[in-house]
Amino acid sequence: MKRYLSNKYFFIILSSILFTVPFLYSDLSFLAWICLVPLLYTLDNEKYGSFFKTGLIFGTAINYLGQYWLVGTLSRFGGFPLPVGILFILVYCMFLGIQYGIFTWLVAKFKLLKGINLQKLLFISAIWVTLDYLYPHLFPYSIGNSQGLSVNIIQVVDLLGVSFLSFLVVFINLAVYSIIKSIISGEKKPVLITGAAVLIMVFIFAYGQFRIQEEINNISKAEKIEVGIVQANFDFLEKIENNSYLIIQAHKRMSLELDRADLIIWPESAVLEFLPPDSEYLEIEGVMAVPKIPDTFFLTGGLSFELDKSNSENEDYDIIQYNSAFLTDGTGKILGQYNKIKLLLFGEYLPFSDIFPAIKMLSPASGDFTPGSDLSILNIYEKGIKIGPLICYEDILPSFSREFAKKGANILINLTNDAWFGKSFAPYQHLLVAVPRAVETRRYLIRSTNTGVSVVVDSVGNIKSRTGIFTEEVMTEEVALLYGDTLYTRVGDILPWICFASFILYIFNKYLRKRYS
Repeated sequence: MKRYLSNKYFFIILSSILFTVPFLYSDLSFLAWICLVPLLYTLDNEKYGSFFKTGLIFGTAINYLGQYWLVGTLSRFGGFPLPVGILFILVYCMFLGIQYGIFTWLVAKFKLLKGINLQKLLFISAIWVTLDYLYPHLFPYSIGNSQGLSVNIIQVVDLLGVSFLSFLVVFINLAVYSIIKSIISGEKKPVLITGAAVLIMVFIFAYGQFRIQEEINNISKAEKIEVGIVQANFDFLEKIENNSYLIIQAHKRMSLELDRADLIIWPESAVLEFLPPDSEYLEIEGVMAVPKIPDTFFLTGGLSFELDKSNSENEDYDIIQYNSAFLTDGTGKILGQYNKIKLLLFGEYLPFSDIFPAIKMLSPASGDFTPGSDLSILNIYEKGIKIGPLICYEDILPSFSREFAKKGANILINLTNDAWFGKSFAPYQHLLVAVPRAVETRRYLIRSTNTGVSVVVDSVGNIKSRTGIFTEEVMTEEVALLYGDTLYTRVGDILPWICFASFILYIFNKYLRKRYS
């Protein structure tokens, strides 16, 4: 055992495992509050010159452990050969690991773990939040997202978003390490740090209890509608084998079980035929895509196109393709359309493929979609419903839900096809990272997915109904139509910028002191 305790890689991997487990098993979310302690111990005892490497190993490990399913996804969905997929994921995880290499380098460079005090803990937490926000990610998630299903704890995200919760989690990790270090070394106990940590935890739980009760009261007073969800469970291979008629018929048949719902929701790409821009009805080859159910409305994922007429001299127009959501009435008449804005890299488009067409040979299954340009609210005026539509992983991007809430949406609906994840932890991770959108905006979040997990999440963050994965199910739930602002919807992601500015001021102040002392 002594040999392991003297090996820094043991502590780095231990931290990586503790960090990742809450994203795989939400019942163990408490581990996030101590997951950085082994890493901090390594940093505190690290030799100069290895700081960046320590963070890089940690960051690469947590991203590989947490997103292992990408190997299969790239192989099955993207069409990449398995060796290419493995190599890509390794490079991808190392790229994401650079964020943590920068973090550990900055912490060590400015000796923030030496002579540790409350101010230094705040600056370390600020560095973490800044890098989380500014560093590019394919699937953005942070340490705060690990608490997505801990209802009492996530209430604080309506203040300053998930970044605020991440800040608090990192601070508690630092406080725990400071306390353990003082006990082991016999140094003076960090009374101020301990007191701050206790106050933070008291604040989190007290605020949680207060906001939960307040929001329950808001829900009880709000207008309600009945929402139905269809999960028809088609594997992505079935969706690329010209089964569009079969898929539509399955959704229509299952929808007839939900004839009392005000709104029936089908998932992303439930309708696989491309509709032209002048379509008045959601019909495919003369057949209505939705069943005729009086006084019921449908929101479904589909495909659309338009002709690019920017070059008027050329009559051989290019076709612009969109991943879309269509709102219809019970007769199939189209009332509104939203085109997905945030496209999935390597799934819906290949970067630079327009410049280097040969890239398409690496991933022939990748799409050639164009991003939409407008966050369009879809209105059902007869029922007072204002939908903020989110397609695929737009529900894990806080800015999308926030903008819809600011525009007046009283319900958030996500249409997703998670079939390409396969039977892995990924659908559950998607859900975990999406749940905070309901709390940030204090709106119900409904997720209609092709193969699961389909859910109804209330504005408290409670999961009211859910399906399994790779199951054929229908589900109904009463949903409240909610309005109003939260601090987060008003100020957005201001906290990372405050953290960034505070650290710059800290460095500047440190530089001036050194120069003029």
